[in-house]
Amino acid sequence: MQSQTSTAYSSRAAPTSTHAVGWSSGWPNADPPTHLGGADIEPRRYGAVNAPQTDVETARDEFALLTAAREAGVPILGICRGFQVVNVHAGGTLNQHVPEHARWDEDPTGHVDMITTTPETLARQLYGVSVAVNSLHHQTVADRGGGLVASGIAADGTVELLEGLDRPVLALQWHPEMMRLEQVDPSFVWLVEQASR
Repeated sequence: MQSQTSTAYSSRAAPTSTHAVGWSSGWPNADPPTHLGGADIEPRRYGAVNAPQTDVETARDEFALLTAAREAGVPILGICRGFQVVNVHAGGTLNQHVPEHARWDEDPTGHVDMITTTPETLARQLYGVSVAVNSLHHQTVADRGGGLVASGIAADGTVELLEGLDRPVLALQWHPEMMRLEQVDPSFVWLVEQASR
C-alpha cells in the first residue's frame, strides 16, 4: 500500500494544505492549494443560520485563498470540507445535517459507499464508472454552485464529486488520503499533473 499524501507531496508541484487566515489578494509563488477536511463552514456564507448540529470553524477561512487561486488559474483540489468550500465559494448551499453520511462508526481506511461518475467528465476519466469511498461528513451539497458540474453521485442522489466547467477544479466529498488503496488516488495525480504544466 502507498501513502496517499506522501507520494503526492513528493513533487515540487505538490498541493499545499490550506489552514491560512487573512489571505491577501494575488497568488504567490506557491504550490496549488488542497482544501482539506475540518469543521463546518459558517452558514452565513450561504445565506443560512446555524443549525443545532453545525460546528463552525471560525478561525479558518479559505475563501480569499480560493478567490486568488481561481483568478490566477491555479488548479484546486477540495477534499471533504474543501469540497463544500468549493461549492459555497461558487454560490452553492449546503444541507447542514445529514447524519446517515457521517459514518464515523466505520473504519475510514475502508469504504461504505459507491459513487457513480457522470459520463464525459473528468471524474469519469479518473475513476471510471464508479468508485468506492469512505463517508465522514454530516453536511452535503444542497444547491450546486455556478460553474461547477456534479460529476459523481451517491446511491441516494447526494453529490459527492464536483469539477469546474472551464477551470481546473476538482472536489471530492470523501477522504481518499485515509483509504487503503493499491495506487495513489487519481485526484492527487491529477493535481500534480495540472500544477506541472
